[in-house]
Amino acid sequence: MNSMTDWTNFQLVEVLWKAISTEYSTRNSPLRTPTVATVGAKHPHIRTMVLREIHPYHLIFFTDRRSQKCIDITVNPNTSVHCYLPSGQQQIQMYGTMSMSIPLTSPSSIGKRLMKNALRRPQDYATFEPPGLEVSTLDSIHYDHSLAEHNFVPLVFDVSEIHLLTLGSPHQRCKWQRNLETNLWSKQWLVP
Repeated sequence: MNSMTDWTNFQLVEVLWKAISTEYSTRNSPLRTPTVATVGAKHPHIRTMVLREIHPYHLIFFTDRRSQKCIDITVNPNTSVHCYLPSGQQQIQMYGTMSMSIPLTSPSSIGKRLMKNALRRPQDYATFEPPGLEVSTLDSIHYDHSLAEHNFVPLVFDVSEIHLLTLGSPHQRCKWQRNLETNLWSKQWLVP
């Protein structure tokens, strides 16, 4: 990424999203592995996830359907995604909802392509036990590759708000918010 990019200066959300997409396509970009937070029963759950694809106002991740994040989003789909780009001292925070399926408006070929990509590493989804279960030793983890296709699920993050903070002299901060009824975005400056 060009460290001189002023993310807070964009005036059209389409231009901002193009910059986010360009950053995502940059090799070794921190945006490829953002921090994703879901709402748990006692406290938020955060983890680093691999961002698999980016589409207009949607981010796609892969996971095991038995994971804690799936339990969390079934109860409360509100999710946030955070990334810090050290080269430009810029923070991107996105807020929205996460679902465990490709939107119905998408062709079924997208779901098949995502599954094919995910199952290049079937062991990631092939344990008998759900992710996060305590075990006595690593040798006690059992795999069955026939489970992988059933356990795999894409997570689709529908972005409704984007906060941008550029550290510098002076700091600059703004947010973009989507009206869910009209699907139009508006920009608002914030005190850094």
